[in-house]
Amino acid sequence: NYFQKTGNEICKKQGREPVIYGVEGGGWRKHEEFANMTTLFGEWHLVRKEMVPKSHRKNFSQQRDMVLSNQNMKLVDARTLVTAIGMHYLNSGERLFKYPDCARTSDVTTPKSSWRFRVAVGLSDTSGTSILISRDDLPWNVGIATEWKLE
Repeated sequence: NYFQKTGNEICKKQGREPVIYGVEGGGWRKHEEFANMTTLFGEWHLVRKEMVPKSHRKNFSQQRDMVLSNQNMKLVDARTLVTAIGMHYLNSGERLFKYPDCARTSDVTTPKSSWRFRVAVGLSDTSGTSILISRDDLPWNVGIATEWKLE
């Protein structure tokens, strides 16, 4: 929630639309580990601006196999993806992962029942970028987000 609130405050000062949609009150995210980390580690992340081609309408296992087959890519976590989308928007005014695009990340929700959900990011429009959940076993119209491996 730290980046989400900070990013939206910067946008407000610049007279821009919000970076992240639905931050007020935190919703389901307020108790999730990925949403409550306030430290960004001092390392480079080269996040791809597009999802992996042809990764839509596949379940997470199929998408993960696509990523693992490319030795130059790795799955991106939700916090890194949200930061990259927000920083790109603040710098250029361009929204990434525009509606109807949405991408699964490496993060999963805290198990509250027998289900764990994959965190997905996208559906960007003038209201901001959404942070959603998706089931791993279903081939919804959700792609997969990656970053380049830096060695």
